[in-house]
Formats: sequence, structure tokens, C-alpha cells
Amino acid sequence: MRVYEAQEHIMINHIKEQLNQLGYVDTENKSKRELTHKLAVLRATVVKVGNPANKWF
Repeated sequence: MRVYEAQEHIMINHIKEQLNQLGYVDTENKSKRELTHKLAVLRATVVKVGNPANKWF
């Protein structure tokens, strides 16, 4: 395994772990691009209502 492949594998695993923490488990057979897009969408939809200005979410 080349260094680039190892780094790519580590990044994909990290993205999968973050997705699992957000409750998304369908990560098998997905490309890195698909996983990062899904992670971005999930992060955008998670809003913490700690600030009174964010209560309308």
C-alpha cells in the first residue's frame, strides 16, 4: 500500500466515524466525495439552540 492510499484510507475512515456519530450508518461502497457531501449536509442540519437567536430553528 502506497503512502497516498494509506492516507486516503485514514481520511475515509475518519469521515465514516464522524458520520456514525451523527447517526448515519450507510457508509459502505460510497466514494470519498459522497461521504464528505453527506457529512457536510448532516453538519449543516445540526443546529445547537444554546443561543437564544437560534431558537427559530
